Amino acid sequence: MSILKSVILPVTVVLLLTIGQTGFKFVGEKLNADMSLMGVWSAKLELFVTLSIYAIATVLWIYVLSYLPLSKAFTYYALVFIIVPLIATFVFHEEVFNPQFLFGSALIVIGVLITVRS
Repeated sequence: MSILKSVILPVTVVLLLTIGQTGFKFVGEKLNADMSLMGVWSAKLELFVTLSIYAIATVLWIYVLSYLPLSKAFTYYALVFIIVPLIATFVFHEEVFNPQFLFGSALIVIGVLITVRS
């Protein structure tokens, strides 16, 4: 199997999901700042874009599952648990860098590498 199908496409899904989660956070903050009808209306575009990204990720994920076993493909999803908090740190100024996060992230990366190579 080519590296495109076995690695690049599953990682692309993970990156799209990460972008989607970031979009959902933007929408949530926008709605939190203004829950009026105008606030909801103004978040409509961001929500549509974010849902579209998730739809693309879903279609791509179904394609990945057409040739990769679910047990192997799903392993890549674990990377979301590292990438999303990193984005939250830099984009939303959330504090996630601590020894527990770094240790847990290292375990996730090691687990993904072991699983996808087996």
